[in-house]
Amino acid sequence: MGRGQVIRRVSNINGGSIPEGKVLSTIHGSQKALELSIEKLKKFGFSGYVLTKRRRGDYTSLGYLVIRDGVLVAAVYGRQNDSGFVPTKIGEEGLKLAWGDTYEPEAILEVHGRLDVAAILQMYPGSSIVKAEKKVIRRRTRFSLAWGEEAGEEGA
Repeated sequence: MGRGQVIRRVSNINGGSIPEGKVLSTIHGSQKALELSIEKLKKFGFSGYVLTKRRRGDYTSLGYLVIRDGVLVAAVYGRQNDSGFVPTKIGEEGLKLAWGDTYEPEAILEVHGRLDVAAILQMYPGSSIVKAEKKVIRRRTRFSLAWGEEAGEEGA
């Protein structure tokens, strides 16, 4: 860290904190906002997280979507209120809730970089997202070398 640089952190329920890093961009929510952001970050091999924020009455829903080398690797979702950040869902469930929040126009997405992603993964060990690998099924096509309706009979 450079001299005079202030590092803010968001406290978690265990007393640890998620490093804020540097806010690189801010985007308003829409149906494709998160998808396009992650696609762009993947191109650059980005490491950091996308923070989703959505105000809900007396608290704010926050989703931390952790990205390492352009790949979405973990998700932590929770509430920010007067007492601090309280995680409610992690992993796949957290990802679904955070992704759902981004569809709303009042949602805000912030891309945070220049931070230690490994520290976040250590604070929330169950937050990793298991990416299902696509199983490629190759079919063998069998061709008949015979022509005509009755391939078994020879010409008359």
